[in-house]
Amino acid sequence: MPLQISYRPISSSPNPTYNLIFFITGNPGLIDYYAPFLSTLHTHLSSSPSPSSPSSPTYHIHGPSLAGFETLSDLAANPSLPQKLYSLAEEIEYVKKALIERIHDILDGSTGYENVGSYILLETLTHLLRTPSLLTPTPPHLSGILLFPTITHISSSPSGLTLSPLLRLPQFPLLSSSLAKGLLSLSPNSVLNFLIPKVTGMSTPAANVTRDFLRSRQGVQQALYLAQDEMETIKEDRWRDEIWGVENANTETEVKTDGEEIATSGNKEEKITPPRLLFYFGRNDHWVAEHTRDALIAARGRNGVAVDPEHVSFLGEGGNKPIMMIDEEGIDHSFCVHSSEPMAEKNRCKDN
Repeated sequence: MPLQISYRPISSSPNPTYNLIFFITGNPGLIDYYAPFLSTLHTHLSSSPSPSSPSSPTYHIHGPSLAGFETLSDLAANPSLPQKLYSLAEEIEYVKKALIERIHDILDGSTGYENVGSYILLETLTHLLRTPSLLTPTPPHLSGILLFPTITHISSSPSGLTLSPLLRLPQFPLLSSSLAKGLLSLSPNSVLNFLIPKVTGMSTPAANVTRDFLRSRQGVQQALYLAQDEMETIKEDRWRDEIWGVENANTETEVKTDGEEIATSGNKEEKITPPRLLFYFGRNDHWVAEHTRDALIAARGRNGVAVDPEHVSFLGEGGNKPIMMIDEEGIDHSFCVHSSEPMAEKNRCKDN
């Protein structure tokens, strides 16, 4: 199982435009859960338009697993990988470094386009906007698509309400992972290969990833440890206009290099344009409370309303505020398990 999935850009165009699609996973942070989604997205983007066209965009798709989710095959290939648990702040730092490395690897500048690990995405974008020197000499245009985002009040969601009391128990991640290891030691892979799809309804690829996750050195403990930190951290909306934008399309936000926002009428420091953001919420998402989703859309969404998914455009009224929409097709939070192909098609359309 790979620590990362990468589709490097190939173009016969003499002057290709390179775009980086950097994928951030959710929790559990195994990138292989998203292999069918990324493969389908790569196929769609590679087939339209012609890669030999002089103006054809060329896409580099890259996604790493989060730190601490190494499987046994990962450790066999990289025995020096450290054994430690990673907090949410450490995962943000890990992703930020990986993104910066990948941006510098694209010679002609890039478009940062990140999915899923939505809280990690917004924190990473904030840091990059406040420290533009990290992206020199050719700063990219940053944008993001956030799929089923959990960025505020995660403990108020249906799953959060169930899990929070357990995560407050002393040593719950360690005790739970130890119990899981004990039970799994009695179960051969043939039994797991039969039980996991039967119990969860997962496809064979997703079930195989789950089996490797359960058998990994510390995957279960890392997932619960990270969830514990998420419940304590992901609460109030913590971002400013540099992320959320403003209703006036011509308005830019000025920030100091230390991150403090300053008045747009001043002539000091540098002006930035907020990244283009598109939020794709689920209906009845068990990780996002309906009332917190609706409050976020009203406060931060373009014109304060959810946009019709059939009429999405970054042009027109609403300035550089994010576009927010709600799924009406029954796709759930775990889209990578059941709905990789339709979600890849949606993302292809939103990128073009």
